[in-house]
Amino acid sequence: MSSPQDTSESSAAQDALSLSSSARFSERFSCFGRSCSEWTLLVLSMMNVFIIIGISAKELHSSLSQRTCDPSFIFSIAVLFAAGFGSCFIIHGVLCQRAHSVYLHLASVFLAVSYSIVDYYFNVEHRDNFKIARMVIGVVLGMISIYIAMKVTTRNRWTEFTIIGASDGLLEMYKKLCYFLMLLKLDFEAGILLGIFSLTEALENKLHNILLLTGILVYSLAICIIGSIAVKKELKALVFLFIVLSFVLPVWVPFQVMYFECPLQNSCSHEDIVLAYTRLGAGTSGIVLRIYICIEVMKVYKNFGYGLTDHAFAGLVASESTNLLSRPRALNM
Repeated sequence: MSSPQDTSESSAAQDALSLSSSARFSERFSCFGRSCSEWTLLVLSMMNVFIIIGISAKELHSSLSQRTCDPSFIFSIAVLFAAGFGSCFIIHGVLCQRAHSVYLHLASVFLAVSYSIVDYYFNVEHRDNFKIARMVIGVVLGMISIYIAMKVTTRNRWTEFTIIGASDGLLEMYKKLCYFLMLLKLDFEAGILLGIFSLTEALENKLHNILLLTGILVYSLAICIIGSIAVKKELKALVFLFIVLSFVLPVWVPFQVMYFECPLQNSCSHEDIVLAYTRLGAGTSGIVLRIYICIEVMKVYKNFGYGLTDHAFAGLVASESTNLLSRPRALNM
């Protein structure tokens, strides 16, 4: 009769054998250095993006042919931009094994699908089968992509943060740095979307709305550049400038409320009311995101001077899509 110790050892051996068989199965069905799951994630994600962009482009063409700039037109621009913005990140994320790029793509698709749902359910007069298809396909493929992405990015074989010669503490600081840079890109996208939702009144040649649109675009780009340079070069003065400029965005809310007259008028259409509330919601969400980013930049700031910008560490890692570090990446384990 076998002892409990022998039983546990036998169970451990079987588990190890199972994992080994699974690894061999994954390697056998890999292609160009990427597993079936990774290629499936890339193909499904790009398929979803192409469908969303194609239907949104068709809706834009219909609105332009009718020479109308209604709220449905604005929602189509926002959906198209969000899906297009995230498309390059899924390619970079899967092919270069960058988990944060994959997450940024998923966040962009989530925004695109969310605006598709709002456009379909609240812009009743412009419902059609194409919008139903965009919404349903976006939700289904988006959920599948999220499930596969969670499995793929949590595997040990993804070597983004497995760098020979770097300590665990240094890698943890590097993770925080990459996470912050991802948030900067997401914040930039949110700023552009906020500008897009201000297009309706801006195209009516109202000067204050044109200035608002331009100011949001310039401000979002400036914040992204300042924050990126501050953490890449470890410039403490720029970090504090970034935090100060970040609190400029909350000024937008009372300014927007001041011109929030449409929902209070009986003559305002239902679609214009939906767009007004969406614009206000986008601005409020941007403020919450900006506060969270300020918290994260302080975490990165505390790691200044601990070797992230040293040549020894910079020689081991590749630059991110934002040129995080200007040194070539060494081979990983």
